[in-house]
Parts: sequence; structure tokens; C-alpha cells
Amino acid sequence: MRVAALYDIHGNAPALDAVLADVPGSGADLIVVGGDVVEGPLPVETLKLLDALAMPLVWVRGNCDRDPSEWVRERVGEERVAWLAGLPTTVTIDVDGLGAVCFCHGSPRSDEDIVTAVSAVARVEPMLEGVDEALVVSGHTHVQFDRMVANRRLVNAGSVGMAYQGEPGWAYWTTLGPTVEHRRSGFDADALATTLRDSGYPNPGWFAPESAEQAAAEYEQMAQAQH
Repeated sequence: MRVAALYDIHGNAPALDAVLADVPGSGADLIVVGGDVVEGPLPVETLKLLDALAMPLVWVRGNCDRDPSEWVRERVGEERVAWLAGLPTTVTIDVDGLGAVCFCHGSPRSDEDIVTAVSAVARVEPMLEGVDEALVVSGHTHVQFDRMVANRRLVNAGSVGMAYQGEPGWAYWTTLGPTVEHRRSGFDADALATTLRDSGYPNPGWFAPESAEQAAAEYEQMAQAQH
């Protein structure tokens, strides 16, 4: 099994459409939708793109799927909101060349846990207690990384729809099997800006393309505030 990990789409249908056009060429047999799917300007259109796929999907719940904004709830409908809230928080898949891989959103412990490329090992280790898999794939912090903590390989798949990697117009995702490969697909950033303005989505500033370093620093501050 080869997997395409698509995380943090955040209702950015143009970015998702660009990634889906590239997935067939990646050799993936399965898509893992890694959470925070609809919280953004085009939630209905985003779900329609995913629902129309012939390729098998496995869904993992993100924190924004569990508790979307009222703006998103009104558009998606309570039935689909309830479905999203009921998704599993972790999924384990046997991936070619990599063995059993744990897919989660924040960490295996919580969909709100913050892990970045610079997170202290002592802070991350408790999030991995009881995890048997040697490879854990997550999202939530919107920047790709690949690092080792407590003899486990931690990979952030990146964000399809709200990437904080310094360049507008790129959707970030990751393929697994038999290696781990970070990827990106180009989309029309100007069209997204127009969509954010015209849709009335209440949090357009979340989509500003911060640098990876700035994003990591801000997330680490958030993590400290949680404790």
C-alpha cells in the first residue's frame, strides 16, 4: 500500500483540486485525509471534491473538524458536521517499505497537540506514550518536517490549503511508500485571495503565508501557553 497524506485542507478547494490532479502520478493507492478539512472559505466545494473521488479515502479527525466555526456549520449542515466529529483520531496503515504507520492530526494523544520541527523532545515524548508504530504522520502545524523523537520518526505532511512555508500558491502534501516524500502542487493564489474576500469567511488572515520559522515560533508560544 502506498499512501498520499493530505492534511489541513481548510476549505481551500482550488489547492485541493491541484493536489488531486497530481496524486495519480504519485503512485498512491490510498489517500489519508488528515484532518481540518472544512474550516475555510469553500467547505462545501471541498467536501464535494473528496466525495467524488474513486480512490479509497481514510479520514482522520482534526480539531477543526471536531469543532468548526458557526460559519462553516451553517454551510456544511449539522449531519455532515456530526459525521466529521465522529471520525477516528488515529489510524494505522501498513505502508510498503515502512511498515505500520500511525496517522493522526496533532499527535497520537490529542488532535490539539502542537509538534513542530523545533519542539523540545521532553515535551513531545509524552505524546508518544503507548504508541507502537515507528513512524507517526501528523499535521496541525502546517509546515512539513521529518525528525526523530524517542526512537520514532515524526513526519508532518504539510498543509494542502493553509501552508505556512513562506510562498503563496503552493499546496503541500506527502507520499509514503516505500519512502517518505514531501511534495507540493501549485495553485492560483490570487484566486484564493478573491475567494476569501467574496465568500465572507470570517478568518481570512489565517491564510497569510508565514515563513516556516515564524510559524514554528508562534506555535511553540501557543504550546507553552497551553501548559
